[in-house]
Amino acid sequence: MELSRRLQQLPPYHFAAYARKIAEKRAEGMDVISLSMGDPDLPTPPEVLDALDAAARQPINQRYPEYAGMAALREATAAWFARRFGVELDPAREILPVIGSKEGLAHLPLAVMDEGDVALMPNPQYPVYPTAVALAGGACYDLPLDAADGWLPDLDAIPTDVAARAKTLWLNYPNNPTGACASRAFFERAVRFAHDHDVLLVHDMAYAEVTFEGARPPSVLEIPDARAVAVEFHSLSKAYNMAGFSRRYAGWQCHHRRGHDPPQEQHRHRHLPAATNRGRPRARAAAELAGCAQHDLPAAGATRWWPPAARSACRWRCRRRGSTSGPASPPGRPRPTLR
Repeated sequence: MELSRRLQQLPPYHFAAYARKIAEKRAEGMDVISLSMGDPDLPTPPEVLDALDAAARQPINQRYPEYAGMAALREATAAWFARRFGVELDPAREILPVIGSKEGLAHLPLAVMDEGDVALMPNPQYPVYPTAVALAGGACYDLPLDAADGWLPDLDAIPTDVAARAKTLWLNYPNNPTGACASRAFFERAVRFAHDHDVLLVHDMAYAEVTFEGARPPSVLEIPDARAVAVEFHSLSKAYNMAGFSRRYAGWQCHHRRGHDPPQEQHRHRHLPAATNRGRPRARAAAELAGCAQHDLPAAGATRWWPPAARSACRWRCRRRGSTSGPASPPGRPRPTLR
């Protein structure tokens, strides 16, 4: 059976290709330190496991869930969002649990984009974003992220004709893979851009609680009028080391959509200590192995993207030491800019 043209035109999934490369290196005897995917390698907190075990034994939880998620879950999510960000969300209309943030992000373009619509896309970015846009028949316009600009896109540089065709603006802070955090001032500009050009601002905040040394990244929903143009995704996988549970237990997210009943923004449920500071020693050790100590470590995020020169220096150091280990860090993958 022949696959659809749309599926045939999709690029190879980045992480699948990297997994093959890592497997080849390990087969050659190399002890690879994989930095290619933001997959927590610390155990799920025992309190979470105990609660899951108890809940799984209750017959009420063995049936199909409600369409919009359990009311108690949405209410707990709203309470957490108010504590964490000072933002009051309506549990019935502005919070929607989904299977996982990846699935929510992947399905969103199907709801808001048509064939030929434009997605304003940061580069580098989480590979799911452009794949989701391609599946919806859309096209990506690259917004380069540069260290000189704090890894923030220059919204003023977007051509007028491109902005007029755009349906979505994708942001991700704390950022994957740079580790950068966005300021409230930047979010104010982004929300103003979304209003001015009638685009949906899609903010992936999966690393909201993976922070270091007291950092408290803001939510885009803290900005006045953001709820009219923005949807924000949060995840349990990163903060609570629950990546393996996302398909069996709902990943918490909230979505907001203009003019519709339930959709809203996203965020994460929280009563337990999150991943704050736990990965800092590992991040420093990886940077030292790569010889990248001169590159400031980020204030948040579980992934660190090193410039090509730093990755080359790391490989050179490993060869000089005769080492059979080294990091596998995902490169930035430029794509052709929309014309």
